Amino acid sequence: MGIIAILLIDENGNEQAAVSGNPHSLDRALAHCDGPDYQCLRFIDPYDDTCFNRLQLSQLLVEWDAVEKRLTDPEALAVAVEVRDLIKRGLAAPHTYLEFYGD
Repeated sequence: MGIIAILLIDENGNEQAAVSGNPHSLDRALAHCDGPDYQCLRFIDPYDDTCFNRLQLSQLLVEWDAVEKRLTDPEALAVAVEVRDLIKRGLAAPHTYLEFYGD
């Protein structure tokens, strides 16, 4: 199926924020992030869960901005903006993690 949820969680696994749009809209764009230029995004598994810690989020943000610039689908773009906001929130708060839940 693909990505079913994207959450910002704390160290205890409590949800701090979540993407409200349809995460599936990003599946096609993320499928093309499998090369060496994507040190973080290439590890998002659409069929399992992927977690990024605060130290990884700065690199993830660089890669995410590049992907976001290529999006043409309005729904995918709206979700990408939400994800970028979660990444920035995670960078600003200690003991937070960005989780991609796959199906």
